[in-house]
Amino acid sequence: MGERASGLAWIEHRIPNPAAAGSNPASPASRRVSPTGGHLPPRERFLRLPPARARREWSRYEGTPQRTLWLALRRRFLARALKGLPSHPATLLEVGPGPGRFSDLLLATGRSVISLELSLAMIREARRHPGPSGGPHWVLGDGLRLPVRPGGLAGLVALGNVLGFGGDRAGLLLREWKESLAPGGTWVIETSVAGTLPAQGSARDAHASLRRARKEPSFAPPTALLRFPRAELDRWFDLLGWELLEATPVAPEAGSSPERARQALARAGGRWESLLETEERAGRQREAEGLPGPWLFRGRALGRRG
Repeated sequence: MGERASGLAWIEHRIPNPAAAGSNPASPASRRVSPTGGHLPPRERFLRLPPARARREWSRYEGTPQRTLWLALRRRFLARALKGLPSHPATLLEVGPGPGRFSDLLLATGRSVISLELSLAMIREARRHPGPSGGPHWVLGDGLRLPVRPGGLAGLVALGNVLGFGGDRAGLLLREWKESLAPGGTWVIETSVAGTLPAQGSARDAHASLRRARKEPSFAPPTALLRFPRAELDRWFDLLGWELLEATPVAPEAGSSPERARQALARAGGRWESLLETEERAGRQREAEGLPGPWLFRGRALGRRG
């Protein structure tokens, strides 16, 4: 019990509980932007998402080889993760699914699928495109309060950088997700990583992103997208009792610009399968470990500690 308690307490201390916002001058929660200045915090932005923005979300991964590549790599990564689901329980949950871009992969497992979305406009848009199976069960809510009993999930999916948009609640999100996963349950998370190594070779244009990340504080105000140091994410997963099975940057070779993606596709002779395999191999190389930008993580919950 002591190990589990100390681990979760460490996470809550590292990203403070919003109920205690302002009690620590160094806490991100104490550096809030004035309601009349700057952009809305991500949570408020999603709550107020207009229908037109929800409609545009359907086409966000269309129009260029780069966008097509990013979507295909995410789908392949998720498909690999879903092959390792435990036999029980029978429920999968996707946090922040947007318009349900990956719902078909979850539904194809034959499990009961819950899609938990913060934006009512996004849910309404998703229901206009239910798919042949009728779609998942949509729930309006956020990742801090999952609509399942503890240990009730065979798998949890949080693509689209839900963790990064969680701001100073990121640690609390992870704690809630951990409690909801059954032992042996599958988890899939996408988030933005602050690079630790300068990019080299074909990924050299990521260096500008790395420089920007170094100028930002480790934990920016909740109005901004958080970038997590890779080593800290690994530490969190260990403290939660989660085994990390795969971690990879998204499109480390060709995905940093539309032009480079077009060139990479041309080098592959227009064969998407070949390009996708090349990108996945590059993501597994040691040289990719320090790259900044979007990363995909998947693993297994090893069970409750203590």
